Amino acid sequence: MNDPRIYVLIGPVDAADIAAATGAVVVRGDGSAPVSALAPLDQARTGDLAFCEAVPKSGQIATAATACLVPPGAGAAVPDGTVALEVRAPLLGLSGRRACCVAG
Repeated sequence: MNDPRIYVLIGPVDAADIAAATGAVVVRGDGSAPVSALAPLDQARTGDLAFCEAVPKSGQIATAATACLVPPGAGAAVPDGTVALEVRAPLLGLSGRRACCVAG
């Protein structure tokens, strides 16, 4: 959930637009999927964007997010139905760049 004291929503935006804004590449899923909020990986749900810095030992990223920023090569680890956005540094992909919200 976004804290309105910190983030101002500017979405929904397509996952592909988030990829373009963060320097990511859509490697799996529907780039036209709408995203309207940021959420922690384990709390994300439909409509949310999450990020994962490293694939867990299980080899699968557990999230219900619509889209997830992941490191290169990790796109196959996102669950079916989640758009995989591969970017060199997922957390840095969010900081300082417009995704679906901006710092208020």
